[in-house]
Amino acid sequence: MGEFSSIPEDLVLNILSRLSIKDILRFRPVCKEWNLLLRTHRFISLHSNQSSQKRIENEGGSSLSSSFILLRSVYDETDDSSEEDEIRRLEAYYAMYNAQGDLSLSFGRSSSKSVLLTFFTLEKTISDEFDCLTVTEKEGVTIESIFSSDEELTLPSDNESIQICSPFDGLLCLAYGSQINLYNPATREVLRLPSPPPKSKFEVKSRVLCVWFESESNMKHYKVFRMVCWKVSFMIEVYDSIENRWRVIMNIVGRAYPWISVLFNGVVHFYMDKDDSVSQGMLVTIDAKSEKIGRFELPFVRVQFDESALLPFRGKLAFLQPNLDEGDDKVFVNIWVMTEYGVEESWTHEYTLLVDYIEPDEETTSYTYGTFLFYPLAFWKCMDDDDDDEGIELLVRTCDGRIVSCNLVTEDIYDLDVPCVPSCTAIIVPNNVEVLLSLSNHL
Repeated sequence: MGEFSSIPEDLVLNILSRLSIKDILRFRPVCKEWNLLLRTHRFISLHSNQSSQKRIENEGGSSLSSSFILLRSVYDETDDSSEEDEIRRLEAYYAMYNAQGDLSLSFGRSSSKSVLLTFFTLEKTISDEFDCLTVTEKEGVTIESIFSSDEELTLPSDNESIQICSPFDGLLCLAYGSQINLYNPATREVLRLPSPPPKSKFEVKSRVLCVWFESESNMKHYKVFRMVCWKVSFMIEVYDSIENRWRVIMNIVGRAYPWISVLFNGVVHFYMDKDDSVSQGMLVTIDAKSEKIGRFELPFVRVQFDESALLPFRGKLAFLQPNLDEGDDKVFVNIWVMTEYGVEESWTHEYTLLVDYIEPDEETTSYTYGTFLFYPLAFWKCMDDDDDDEGIELLVRTCDGRIVSCNLVTEDIYDLDVPCVPSCTAIIVPNNVEVLLSLSNHL
């Protein structure tokens, strides 16, 4: 190491910051000085800036790539059950749901499934003759490996109760019941947050709405917002990293849809119905920093299907609603955009997008799938043109377990060939940046 000691530290940092995270982790054990140097906030910031610049340089020309992480259930290789078996189980589940109106009902889980985090990149090349969509899939990570240190946790065999969100570039939040973990896929580091105190002796359903980081505090201050639901009411709790405790910030009587939620511009948004059955639904908002409560009216009657979603769209807030054409066996999604944030009158119906076809069934109708016709996952841009909507596509999970990409203008549908178990939800989060951030040192 004597020869390296004569090299200026700034030059060493500049060289090492251009390496992949995988290589940097290999170089940490070279010596004590490098181990300390490669863990400093200065180096982590420098590496993040280099990665961002490299991504921008690679996005030139006629193609644009986007990286994602997909939470999905897959069949084990030894599984001999068929897709028809899963559909029959799904139909039985929704027969119970229609009878009792409780989505928390268990419809039985097969032990032949496992839950994976799949890392993949989408790249669409545009030419005069044809469009080519390339899917590059990396090795997946099992949920069990992330929760391996938690001996008391019994994971389900599908991901109906497991959630994932992307609270900050390169970090993930994984939740199962009252257990919430922050996870860095690049370093495989896990931080388990304190569990919220129990609310009652009766089982309640909870869901993380979002995780917010205060950028000015070098990521040392963050909050986790979660909803605890009963049949006719719900409660919002927040975990504050500075206080290191959970506290209740609101209790509301009514039906909320915690899966229809998004963190947008530092504000938590989620959908709920009003008490009046004929009135419009509304979005409840919580400013993540000040925790001030607000609401937006929606331009349509209450949500009818659980496929509805809130997603960012070209820097604006979008609400997506299913639209089923029973005559043509086509599944559409209506895309509403709030063109001026906070102004209810600015809700605009931008698109009605074809996302899937349902083939008729001789024994049962095409619509037995009930609330699992499809689910919108994320928008992504496949062309480097800010003014061209033809370069924007919507990722969708279909009722038969496929992940497809639907073009907003041409309505071309591309199957990504990344199958999921039909009866289980799939969640996608962006993964455009890898970070060296140490959860134990910074959070």
